[in-house]
Amino acid sequence: MDNAENPNDEGQLVSEYEYTQESRETDLIVQSMRYEQNLFGGIIGGALGALIGAGLWAVITVITESQLGIVAIGVGYLVGFGVRKLGKSIDMYFRIIGAVMTLIGIAFGNLLVIAIWVSRIEGIPFFMLLRSLDIKTMYELLKVTFEPIDLVFYAIGVQQAYMHSSSKIDRNAIIAQLQNKAKEPTDFR
Repeated sequence: MDNAENPNDEGQLVSEYEYTQESRETDLIVQSMRYEQNLFGGIIGGALGALIGAGLWAVITVITESQLGIVAIGVGYLVGFGVRKLGKSIDMYFRIIGAVMTLIGIAFGNLLVIAIWVSRIEGIPFFMLLRSLDIKTMYELLKVTFEPIDLVFYAIGVQQAYMHSSSKIDRNAIIAQLQNKAKEPTDFR
């Protein structure tokens, strides 16, 4: 038979894959990790990463007078790190949060670059200029200054955030750790 189930002598289907004690304990550990997840913490961590990343994006872009893909990787990593650490994340939706926060962070970084350049050219204090921007104006500024290469930077950052926004569960590592604990002596007589 090609499937994972075979009939035993009594005609009942029996799985070829035994559900062991380690498997049960592993499932309990994973359940516990899911219970410890913190959506609000993940959002806060992603927002902090996006703000720090946006600031770095703007400073590096203004200093070098060009956008560097490596900075997009950094923004994505910062966001992903924040989501993973503060959110204690293992589920997919944290990856989506990280990707969205990265898009916001890179867009905000681009907006900061525009504000810095306008501030320098027009002689308007930077924070005064930033406070005067409304959502519609920000959107228009991003739309007017958009270049096709920006899509590459957004994609790079999103990919990094997606990769780093949640912890990967290695069931084999959990089982190995459980087996090592079982081999340790429980008493010292």
